[in-house]
Amino acid sequence: MKYTENALNILTTKTFKGIGDAWINKHLTKPLSFEIIVQLLQKDSKCKDNVDEDIFLKIRRNLESILTSKLENHCDGITAIGDDNFPKYRGNVKESERPNVLFYRGDLNLLSDENKNIAVIGVLNPDKSTEADERKIVHYLVQKNAVIVSGLALGCDTIAHDETVKSNGVTVAILPSPLNKIIPRENKKLADDIVANGGLLITEYYEQPKSAQENAGRFVKRDRLQALFSDAVLLSASYNIDSKDPNSPQIDSGSKHALEKAKEYGLQQAVIYNNKYAHNPKYDLNRFIIQDNKSAIILNPDNFFKELDTLFYSQNTQSIFQEIQYEGSTDDLFSLNPPEDSSNLFYLESTTNGVIITKNKKSFPIKTGDVINNGVKIILEYCLNQQCYTATIQNNIGFIKCFSDKEKQEYILAIKIDILNNEEDKKKFLKFFHP
Repeated sequence: MKYTENALNILTTKTFKGIGDAWINKHLTKPLSFEIIVQLLQKDSKCKDNVDEDIFLKIRRNLESILTSKLENHCDGITAIGDDNFPKYRGNVKESERPNVLFYRGDLNLLSDENKNIAVIGVLNPDKSTEADERKIVHYLVQKNAVIVSGLALGCDTIAHDETVKSNGVTVAILPSPLNKIIPRENKKLADDIVANGGLLITEYYEQPKSAQENAGRFVKRDRLQALFSDAVLLSASYNIDSKDPNSPQIDSGSKHALEKAKEYGLQQAVIYNNKYAHNPKYDLNRFIIQDNKSAIILNPDNFFKELDTLFYSQNTQSIFQEIQYEGSTDDLFSLNPPEDSSNLFYLESTTNGVIITKNKKSFPIKTGDVINNGVKIILEYCLNQQCYTATIQNNIGFIKCFSDKEKQEYILAIKIDILNNEEDKKKFLKFFHP
């Protein structure tokens, strides 16, 4: 089992009362010696326990012994924030919800943001038609080299993992339990098959929960990992919290957590839906997402290729731009120097109603004081809802070629890319449109 001293130090720090994920993610973003960590704990009133170097080292030695005895034959390694192999999360995630320690078995590189990761989630008791729809779409995603992420639960999670393995793809199972206690027990073999086929199991836990309340909380925390390690969250089918089903006295609406986190983090939501399910309560959450989020991608299982390609090729735009930090005046951020032929060139205009797309003038600088992330968000939402399929860079301006279904014509959306502040960012920008 591989792990660094940094990982052990972070796990040790998490044992002190009053120290939570937000504290870890604020203070321990890079490897620090245990002496410095002890000093930080001693100075912080949030730490409610007595701590000195001897106490810290004693806890660390005991913890290392527990990890070795419990996980040696079940875990390939432990990675923590600050380690070279600790995966990046997607989206805009607040400090208290960012992961900082992961126990893993399998290929940790599957969490890389270079991959196309799509979480597929849903009810514990899907209908046969739901299973058929989900398998069809997961199979197609695997053919497009997507990494399928799910939670190893019964029902739709199991279908997603199983179909990925059968389609010779790779899948990530995010667990609410330690690696030596796979739950549900019925999926122990599936977990082994996932790893044997090049996949990955991850969890934030090495011990069993101490209470029913803690156990329930782990499932919710697991759901947020499904979102932040994916570029999009795809709902197969699920009840909503107020659903009623005479054929199922126990209503399962756990999928709502992952979808809410996807929305909160600024990630793409998608649902499988066909009008034939209009009266099926197991699709109540699907209908809610469609009504609540106009940018959600709807996959009709009878004709999903165009929409699925949109989901697949648009998923990384948000993570690309969210990683970019623009420092300095926004006065001329979107002032453009268009090419001579501007007949089909569109621009961004900052108005009292927000940023809009227009082609009436040659440039529209965003006003000083505008929040740049809002402008970027508008661009991304626009690209996600259009057929934006190629791009080039000229004179530090990104030109995105789009196609209007309504007008049946091509046009160009021009974006000044000073927000892409180095050559690597520019390569990412182009790579998105030329995968």
